Amino acid sequence: MPHQDGLFFRVLRRVNMVLMTVVLLCAVGFAGLVVLMTPKVQAALGALVGKPAEAPKPVSAAPTFHPQAEWFPTADHYPPYARDKILYVLKKTVPGALVIQPADLAAPAEPPSEDVNIMIIDEKTGDASWLFKGNDQVILERDAIYDGPQPIGAVVGTDPRPIIAMVLQVVEDDTNNDGKLDANDDVTLYLWRKDSPKLVKLLTSEGSAGVGLAGKDRYLVNYGKDHKDRIAAFSVPDFELIYDKPLPELPR
Repeated sequence: MPHQDGLFFRVLRRVNMVLMTVVLLCAVGFAGLVVLMTPKVQAALGALVGKPAEAPKPVSAAPTFHPQAEWFPTADHYPPYARDKILYVLKKTVPGALVIQPADLAAPAEPPSEDVNIMIIDEKTGDASWLFKGNDQVILERDAIYDGPQPIGAVVGTDPRPIIAMVLQVVEDDTNNDGKLDANDDVTLYLWRKDSPKLVKLLTSEGSAGVGLAGKDRYLVNYGKDHKDRIAAFSVPDFELIYDKPLPELPR
């Protein structure tokens, strides 16, 4: 029994020594951490190792705007002038958007852009004005109305007749709440005339509308309203409304 009691106390002393050592090390470590957290020590360490590298700043996604003059007719643009008018289209480009590769692979790829405004310049007087006050809208399409009958063989982009008016299809609000302004939203049709700097609102369509000149003196608009198709006719060149009627539903 005495031998066992001695063994027991020796083990107990060793356990106590181990516990005291652990407590002592924790105390020393805590004291060192407190010292390291003081401002003076932090400043000294920063001077030795240098300042940490700054985190890279996020790339701005702010759109850029640039006017583009349409000096000559092309296959996808109407002639820019009406005898004495020059047309500038304001383009909006969003950085980081899906890049469009041109048909000519040797040409540099470009991000897609949207037409958001148009400036008309009078060549004779130098007077210029934007059609819209701001750049929050998107111009989907422009349809030109020419003066006089169409010459034989004339096509879009090469028609020599002067333009007397344009019908613009414009998206102004994200009506379907998908975060985009496109043909799936409500589209407003505006009329621009050569002799007037102000736009005239013709109508609003649910989605893009089908437009075109019918004969010599009528302009037809096939559009949607209240989830139904309608047909409207305007006189040319004064653009007075002749009729606006619903179309029959599809037969079942």
